[in-house]
Amino acid sequence: MPQEQTKQQASTIIAPLPMPPLSHRKSALRITLDTNVWLDWLVFDDPAIQALRSCVALGQARLTAHSLMRLELDQVLNRISWRGAALAGRAPELLARFDTLVTPQADILPSCSWQCTDPDDQIYLDWLTAGFTDVVLTKDKALLRLAKTLARAGRGTIEHPRHATAQWFMDKMQA
Repeated sequence: MPQEQTKQQASTIIAPLPMPPLSHRKSALRITLDTNVWLDWLVFDDPAIQALRSCVALGQARLTAHSLMRLELDQVLNRISWRGAALAGRAPELLARFDTLVTPQADILPSCSWQCTDPDDQIYLDWLTAGFTDVVLTKDKALLRLAKTLARAGRGTIEHPRHATAQWFMDKMQA
């Protein structure tokens, strides 16, 4: 009986999505999150990214990041303005969660010919166009303005996390 309750509790935490099997893709969808989306995942537990969480938990998507992206997250988590009661001293714990979620990648980063108007976000553009990820989920307007251009050029997907619904993931998995 306790084992059944545990399974039942797990299914409510990570609800399976109606996804095609991974055999329709060569591998799991590779996704990179910008710092604000990481904060939604690690700090704010934003329900808008539940579909993403489910896909990662089920192995249908895997998170990728460059070490400089982790460094930026570390800096943001340790800013004095974030050191309120909710985050006081939690940066190491949150970074440890980041480390368990991210698939390690090569730490090379070739520059691309597209330029982001926000120099701090150029790394996401370079990472995407170099082929280290299939999708960048971001709330950054400078990156989102480049989404259509990169999609037309076949260089990857930049998307706002609110659009990353279960249906969106199904469509990406079948592509």
